[in-house]
Amino acid sequence: RRRLRTIAAPPGYGKTWLLHELERRLREKNRDDLFIIWVPTSELTSRGKIIEWLPGVIAAAQEVCPDVRGIAPGDSPQTAIDRLLEDLSQGCSPPRRVLLFVDGLDEISEAAQKELARHLLEPFWQDTTVRMVISFRDDYSLKSHLLRRGEKRIFLPPFSRREGETQLDKRARLAGETLPIAREELLARVEPYPLNVPGINTILSQRIKQNEAEKRAPLLSADDLHACWRELVGPQLSQMPQDATILEEDLRHIVELEEDTWTLEDFAEKCNYTQTDAYYHIQSLLALTVVVQAGGPLYKVADGLRELLRAERRLKDEEETP
Repeated sequence: RRRLRTIAAPPGYGKTWLLHELERRLREKNRDDLFIIWVPTSELTSRGKIIEWLPGVIAAAQEVCPDVRGIAPGDSPQTAIDRLLEDLSQGCSPPRRVLLFVDGLDEISEAAQKELARHLLEPFWQDTTVRMVISFRDDYSLKSHLLRRGEKRIFLPPFSRREGETQLDKRARLAGETLPIAREELLARVEPYPLNVPGINTILSQRIKQNEAEKRAPLLSADDLHACWRELVGPQLSQMPQDATILEEDLRHIVELEEDTWTLEDFAEKCNYTQTDAYYHIQSLLALTVVVQAGGPLYKVADGLRELLRAERRLKDEEETP
């Protein structure tokens, strides 16, 4: 059996929510055969930071299994992890298996990914009782050959429009209220976006409620749609070598193309780039997963995001028209 489940999808498809939901349900069941560890990926970017983090994990383990030994001065991550796994399996009754949740593995630098794999994930993985759930964007490949051999990948599909409407209704019901905009008006303002990206829907709902509380009109503007997709890719955008405004301008040019799919040459001509510059810009957009491969030489903006950008452009034109 594969011990590693990887969950892959573009930004906003619900990877983080799914991992938290899996963790919540397992904790609610009070599984006394599991010890769950949530790995704060963005914080563990070096061996030193991993060593600083491990005592907290061991302290949590000692709460459920007092016989778990602490970290000794000078212990390496491998030594500390080996001892923890031994104590959880031999010193607990019943024995506990470790389950690690790792969210957004691709959102840290490649150097940090290697450090995390070498000093944390691989040492845990060497114990055959350990299970892992790791999320990342759909074009990502695990850098660790050891982990890759045990991987089973699950791709999250986009919502249908009906599922998107249901999500918005459910969020409103959980808050004990109704969404302060008629469904028909909402669909008209975001046209052609089909409510198929859970993360975008969540941000849309938040922006609408915030605008209502601040008595802004309209309840959903072009700036709100812009804020939706910027919030989704914000952490990765800050790591890009190009200025964010340049990448935004690239996306605006792309959505003006008539076809959903396009080539490097189409992009270069539309943006007035050389082939070399166009390739460089596309690689940055691919790294953000706002642009994806569409087969052969073709590219496209990620489904859902493409339509949201078109809705933003349409609303912007309407708002600027006297």
